[in-house]
Amino acid sequence: MVKAVFINYTDMMVQDLGQDHEELIARMVKNCSLKEPVELFEWINEQQTLLREQSYGENYQSVDDHYLIILEKARISCGLKENYEELRKLWINHWMYGPMYNDVFTFFKQCHVPVYIVSELPEPFIRVNLKRNDLHVHGILSSDAVKAYRPRNEIYDKAIQMCECKSEDILWVTGSYENDGKYASLIGMTPILLKRYGKEENVSCKEVNRLNDVLRYIE
Repeated sequence: MVKAVFINYTDMMVQDLGQDHEELIARMVKNCSLKEPVELFEWINEQQTLLREQSYGENYQSVDDHYLIILEKARISCGLKENYEELRKLWINHWMYGPMYNDVFTFFKQCHVPVYIVSELPEPFIRVNLKRNDLHVHGILSSDAVKAYRPRNEIYDKAIQMCECKSEDILWVTGSYENDGKYASLIGMTPILLKRYGKEENVSCKEVNRLNDVLRYIE
């Protein structure tokens, strides 16, 4: 029986749209050697992954720190010439004020089991957007709380502790099976891949096209 659902915030709930996001990308593309947004996204994701792999325990750094590190790397690697603090503020504003996917509202309205959010972002950023959209959750599992990023075990262990139920009673909604879902599966959770950005290959879990499709797996 499903007793809790965990949803990733940045991939599954907030769209890569909005004034702050558009200005951030436009200014970076205009003022560095990476002139295609897709190429820029890929480079940023690569840098984020490397930083998160090295950041845990005593060596933990928040995403707020990572933003400035990535921007400095962009200066060195891509010739970025910009105001770091202004870009960092746009980055943060996007997560606090960025538009939600429409199916998020349908899901929250119809889901009758506790819903939790898991995110690498600081909890206050997420709370702002939840309040703006009148969305209520049972808890937020931020990387800051455990000093680690997915897919380290600390995240999944903390999730079980937060909802006070067995791992097999948890649905773990993610945008990546290889980098997240399969690790949740290893400790007994049921991962569900929400295909916001296309189909992952060789996926060994349930797949849905919309967040509200997850409801069919909740008894």
